[in-house]
Amino acid sequence: YLEVREKQYDQKVYLDFFTDPMSSTPAVSGVMVYIASPDQELNKNYLGPASIKEIAKQIIQAEGPSGPNRDYLFHLEKALLQLGTKMDFCIGCEDKHVMDIASEARRILAEEHVAVAHSQL
Repeated sequence: YLEVREKQYDQKVYLDFFTDPMSSTPAVSGVMVYIASPDQELNKNYLGPASIKEIAKQIIQAEGPSGPNRDYLFHLEKALLQLGTKMDFCIGCEDKHVMDIASEARRILAEEHVAVAHSQL
């Protein structure tokens, strides 16, 4: 399933996952991670250095085999927030970058909704 969904990556690697930065023993070993490089020949959707607004716009407009990328963004945001409340430890569950992009995406979508509503008057 992931091989179909995660199409915009250059490498698939297996890494050790640490929850404690002082630990020499990983919490989980062999975590599969997809890496998308900034090489635009290999990764045609790489946006490059961009503002939160530009990132949000690209996500809103993008869609893959699993559906709209905005859905993925909002589900990721929710999952990170839930992870922070359900775990005894938090590994950066309130990811400011993800939260900022999701907030901006919502703002843009709300503006688009208002613009469509006004155009139909």
